[in-house]
Amino acid sequence: MEETQVYDFQNAPINILNDDCLKHIFQFLPIVDKIRIERVCKRWRVLSKDSWYTMKKIDTSYLLQGMFSNTCFPTHHGIIEFILNKMEEMLSRYGRLITELYIAHPATMSLPNCNIIQKQELTDKFNKELFKIVMKYCSNLTNINVSVITIDEEDKQLFKGRCKKITRLTLGTFYNLDEQKTFFQEYPQLNYLKIFFNNTFVGKCLSYLPAQTMSTLIVRCCWNIDDITFAMGLAKLENLEHLEISCSRIGKKTMEIISNCKKLKILRIYKHQMFLQEAAALHFTNLINLQTLKLAYFPFFRKHFTEIAMNCQQITSLDISGGHFCDDAALKTITALPKLEYLNISFVLGITDNGLKNLKNLKGLECSGCRNITDNGICKILVFSPQLQLLDLSFCSKITNNFYEVAKTIRDNKSSEMVLKVYISGTQIVLTDKHKMHPAIQLITECFSEFYIPSHDYIPSETLSVNMKHYQYMSSRYCKKQCGSYIIWREETRIREPISITLVTNYTLDDCRC
Repeated sequence: MEETQVYDFQNAPINILNDDCLKHIFQFLPIVDKIRIERVCKRWRVLSKDSWYTMKKIDTSYLLQGMFSNTCFPTHHGIIEFILNKMEEMLSRYGRLITELYIAHPATMSLPNCNIIQKQELTDKFNKELFKIVMKYCSNLTNINVSVITIDEEDKQLFKGRCKKITRLTLGTFYNLDEQKTFFQEYPQLNYLKIFFNNTFVGKCLSYLPAQTMSTLIVRCCWNIDDITFAMGLAKLENLEHLEISCSRIGKKTMEIISNCKKLKILRIYKHQMFLQEAAALHFTNLINLQTLKLAYFPFFRKHFTEIAMNCQQITSLDISGGHFCDDAALKTITALPKLEYLNISFVLGITDNGLKNLKNLKGLECSGCRNITDNGICKILVFSPQLQLLDLSFCSKITNNFYEVAKTIRDNKSSEMVLKVYISGTQIVLTDKHKMHPAIQLITECFSEFYIPSHDYIPSETLSVNMKHYQYMSSRYCKKQCGSYIIWREETRIREPISITLVTNYTLDDCRC
């Protein structure tokens, strides 16, 4: 007869810890694990329930992780109901202490014998029910992110009269958002609004936002924006400091209004196929407080670079990746910025070694796909930027092992605890064991499917009179194939975030969803 091993849990090493230590540990557990540990013993049940008192945030991105490995429930619906019931029980007691709700990503579910449609239905059901429970019991929420939930007329009523302290709000599809004048009037402290994937949003609701407190506006994947309506609402936000518009259509009028947002510190416009006349309407004369500027795949004019260099002296982070009509002369102009620490010139095909020689004191440089850059240009960067921590050379096809030998010599001669991370996919660098040993240089290769290297020649800045038909063809061919594969991969690569987050103010990965 097979012997059954009995584990003496009472004498387990973890029980040496006192109650305060265990409660401190339990507060870092995902919610599903908080529930599980209640079944370990009576002591843990009491301590686990007490640990809910310290919980301030509900986040579905890991809420259900691993929960379906439990075989105590005959169906997926059974365990979902159990979790929701447990959440309601706890929130009825401690809901007033919750200040943050994140339903920003589908809850992580491992569903055996469950197809994609069934998984989506279960996830949607869970998110909806959790949202209702939280809104019922958590009246002190200040930060709400419900970007994956479709807020219909019934759900909208859950907001009414509750959560008066909201300062940050992130919405996805929201029923009739542009008509919610009274909705926004209920939140006079709102200072942050992010809108995702809302095809009915034209921009009218911007006029209803609390103009005095609003400091951050982020609009993503809203393709039906009306240029004049959006611009009128944007003009009222006089204290706006952070503006981001991506995968959304904006026009000349909006560009003119942006040019007059004098308090802007962060401006990002990217993944947007812009016409030349719209781009020409953007001026930097009044944007003297800019610290972070991202205009990816933007049809720059020469005046743009001149205005940036003359007026935006506070810029520390600049992204002009894929910039049309940008060349060495333009790069020389903008690198005169005295506080510049991070620069992204990926796929600016007109940049050569001659343009790089003007770069100094950088902490991060991304020049992916710059096919005219060689070892000589990069070595100059290493000499004049001793604090460099991030260097992206992906698909710079002329970079060889000579670069590594020079980099190693430079780092050996300068005592520094900083590690230089270098991305080398698509270069001529051949890794050997010696490349993995240097303490101050980390060479990183990354794998992904499909990458497009453009075959057309670079269009020089003198060709500003290019007709619209050719420009639209060039933008479509250049951006859709090149940007579509590489940029999505790049923005979803978490490994470069610790450096780029620091250099590009308050930029988090959930901002890269679209």
